[in-house]
Amino acid sequence: MARSYKFVLLAVFAIVLAAGGADAASVINKDATSHTIVVDDGHGRSEISIPAGGSVDVCQSGCLVTFPDGENRALTGAEVIEITATSVSLQ
Repeated sequence: MARSYKFVLLAVFAIVLAAGGADAASVINKDATSHTIVVDDGHGRSEISIPAGGSVDVCQSGCLVTFPDGENRALTGAEVIEITATSVSLQ
């Protein structure tokens, strides 16, 4: 089952990369503590720390992001994601 889950994630990631995006996705940390996300843009993985109350722009050409709660999302570069103490939400 885990193998098919990884396959689906990779397939979604490939579609996102093929579609591309003109903008960057914004990740906003609305929590009182810093959080780290992992971004895989197809060329490598980067850990990005977002300070409390801060934001970063990622995924200009699509990417796969792992959020602090362990959730993986394929982003196109047009999303606004908010991190709070209890959740990660797409705005």
